[in-house]
Amino acid sequence: MVDIFSMEVAQKIKGMKVTTDADLLSEIRKSGELSAEKLNSILLRLEILGVVSVSWMDKDRRRIEYREPRAEQERA
Repeated sequence: MVDIFSMEVAQKIKGMKVTTDADLLSEIRKSGELSAEKLNSILLRLEILGVVSVSWMDKDRRRIEYREPRAEQERA
């Protein structure tokens, strides 16, 4: 189950296309408060659903990329 706040984060990532976790967190904090732990939880949920792709850039930074949904016809 995805909550409304998770979908807002997904829309923010969609608008940015590719970002880092630190840049995303600072962008989200402009409009409201969010902890790094909550962001990690949301990113995990969105990655499991296939909405975003998260990969490590280096020891402390992650690259977050929005993934366009595939049409059902492409899967068949």
